[in-house]
Amino acid sequence: MIHSVLGSRYGITGVLGSARQREAAPSGGWWLTGGIPAVNCIGAYQAKGVASLAASYSNLANPGTYDAALGVAPAWDDVNGWKFDGIDDYLNTGITPEHDQTWSMIIRHSNWVRVQNFSTLAGCGDGAGHGFLLDERDAVAPFVGREVYFFNGGYSLIVEDPYTAGVWCVAGSDGYIDGVDVVDIINNTSDWQGEVYIAAQNNSGNPYTFSDIDIQALAIYDIDIAAYVAGLTTAMAAL
Repeated sequence: MIHSVLGSRYGITGVLGSARQREAAPSGGWWLTGGIPAVNCIGAYQAKGVASLAASYSNLANPGTYDAALGVAPAWDDVNGWKFDGIDDYLNTGITPEHDQTWSMIIRHSNWVRVQNFSTLAGCGDGAGHGFLLDERDAVAPFVGREVYFFNGGYSLIVEDPYTAGVWCVAGSDGYIDGVDVVDIINNTSDWQGEVYIAAQNNSGNPYTFSDIDIQALAIYDIDIAAYVAGLTTAMAAL
């Protein structure tokens, strides 16, 4: 299903095992807003308002496990967070999601520079319409302009995208922009696997579709967080 959006509102390697196989994350923090169970937050990263670039790599949900690792280090400041150049900068979370629509990802970003073809906020995919990611690309005819794509197994999109900043989320079979459900059907078509990259797509271990973008925070969950999106969006926007 395609929805037009109008207006200008703004550890375990490989496939993760069950919650019983992981240590519970510490309580508290924006990534658990609304009572999200700590054990279900696999990764939470904050680049805005932290002490240093090195500190921003820490997985707040479980420090030392799935800390962000360098592909190519972005620039950084404590106001804008990670400042990716759209050329070769990216980070690797080391997190491999299931592609059965049981997982969720939410990202706060700003200053996205639009480019020809497409660029990726974060995620992994196979380059053939399957994956776990958020990206933007040129509209497919008969539409013009830009489209936002929400992938969770398969994908859905919104057209005539006016967004260069905000909090975007894919949760279960739904896609959200600034806490609003804008896509309510994502086809579930693939069980392809891969680790989540930040500011690029992981295509079978190869980073591509880099983004010229600032990213302030990101969190990944092994549950559908639809019930928590509104509160979590507010908490991330307040960072």
